[in-house]
Amino acid sequence: MSTESYERTCKSLTHKTTCFSTMNTFRSSETLCDVVLLPCAGEVRIPAHRLVLAIASPYFEAMFTSGMLESRESIVRLPDIEPEPLKSLVDFCYTGIIHITTSNAEAIFLGAHLFQLGEVVGFCERALIERVNETNCLLWAKIADQYDCKELKTISYRCVAFHLTKMTDDEDFLSLPADVLAQILSLDDLAVKSESEVISIIEKWINYDLKNRGDALTTLLESTRFYFLSEADVESLTRWENYASARFIRNCVRTSSEAIRIGRKSPLLAIRGSTTSKEHSRVESYCPIRNEWIKFAPLNISRTEMGVVSLGDSVYVLGGSTGNSGATVERYDAGEGRWIMDVPNMIKARKGNAYAECCGSIYAFGSYAGERYDPRANVWQEIELPDYLRCPVTNIEGVLSMNGQVLVFLAYLDQEAYAYDPVLGCCSHDHRFLGYDLWNGANVVKEQCLYHVGKRGNVDIFDSRVGKWSGCAAKSDLSPLDVVSDDTKLYAVGERLGTFYCQSFSWLDFRMMTWNEGPRLPKLRGKYRHSCGIALL
Repeated sequence: MSTESYERTCKSLTHKTTCFSTMNTFRSSETLCDVVLLPCAGEVRIPAHRLVLAIASPYFEAMFTSGMLESRESIVRLPDIEPEPLKSLVDFCYTGIIHITTSNAEAIFLGAHLFQLGEVVGFCERALIERVNETNCLLWAKIADQYDCKELKTISYRCVAFHLTKMTDDEDFLSLPADVLAQILSLDDLAVKSESEVISIIEKWINYDLKNRGDALTTLLESTRFYFLSEADVESLTRWENYASARFIRNCVRTSSEAIRIGRKSPLLAIRGSTTSKEHSRVESYCPIRNEWIKFAPLNISRTEMGVVSLGDSVYVLGGSTGNSGATVERYDAGEGRWIMDVPNMIKARKGNAYAECCGSIYAFGSYAGERYDPRANVWQEIELPDYLRCPVTNIEGVLSMNGQVLVFLAYLDQEAYAYDPVLGCCSHDHRFLGYDLWNGANVVKEQCLYHVGKRGNVDIFDSRVGKWSGCAAKSDLSPLDVVSDDTKLYAVGERLGTFYCQSFSWLDFRMMTWNEGPRLPKLRGKYRHSCGIALL
């Protein structure tokens, strides 16, 4: 028999889990429970063990160990929480598991703050961020500020900034705390067309309670970009001299930020082509409030080299190389929130971006024919074309709508352009673009100007009002596959240099004519010229 001494420290891998599981079983049978929690309403009784609650929650630890009355009472009333969220939070104290749904996230969030359950607060905050929208962002801006939830505050503030000009009559806006409003007004994301709108927003908020809000004017005015106010706007501020002195206003003018507002960014769809029938063409949606791309409903048919057109409340994806006929069309209906195939097939199958929206209709060219889609009648109608436009789609550089006409750019001879007049139903040669190469890049029309974004990010602008070309700052790392514009920006998606992936996303601000980098797209393949299209949603 060995006399050698033996010593070892052993650790159970199941002890902690087993103990808490046993305590939870005791709770279910009310074994050794020494406290009953009573929520605000009804006759609901929730038995528990003080020790478990105190271990899990600093709130209960203070209640049961600091000599408070509740530390000696067998029944503790909690008037600030409803029965269901209280049950869920007590379950979490025993199991570390909590079930958060759309309907209970807010109540659990508030209860978790009360009980200082930091992990649950984080779980709820991430769930609530997904629910922030135009109808509730003002409420969550106030709650996020009250509880100092940084992520929720960032998203809710940005959502308010995005929609604020439409909310100034809402009670939630008029009751915003001054410091919260000041933080929102200072954001670069504030969606205003000019700083004059900011002054109007401040004035409406002040006038709602003029007697008590005069002192807040100083804080609010510091959020205004005086650098971008007109002289008339600055002079109009003298009507507030009772609340903020003219000297202070002059100081604001001198110290004002010169950073221009990024302003409203439109929701976009990026549609990736797919060459395999096993994988439907992928769609990503850009959320400007979260400034990120999120998954979107895929197309019904795998296709590439397709056209993408916005018309009314719908986005149309047309033709391309598909597993079916290249004449198929599918439409995303914003009201129904899905892609549907309720548009009849085109008369001719087509590839590439040979489509344009003009005067409420979609026009298609190439494959030796032209046609027009009337969304009211839901029908395609053939267009009589002259011989020079009866060409294969490969000869068409692009199709655009400008000044009520459809411009068709041809890729052969001298880079010719033709204008089709939908009213007169006739074509004419457009000499303004003779010899100009619009092939290497992407084109879009903003008001009466054509913007050509070249293969190396150069931007050339044709102003139809004066008939002249000009240029602006290039973005050398941009190789655009498609571009689209709204009132204030030109959005571009393009290949990541050195790859066949469409990952680049940026926008050109029309006010300052400067480029801004956006969040990268997922790896959308860009091997074919029209393998990735974007559209305003």
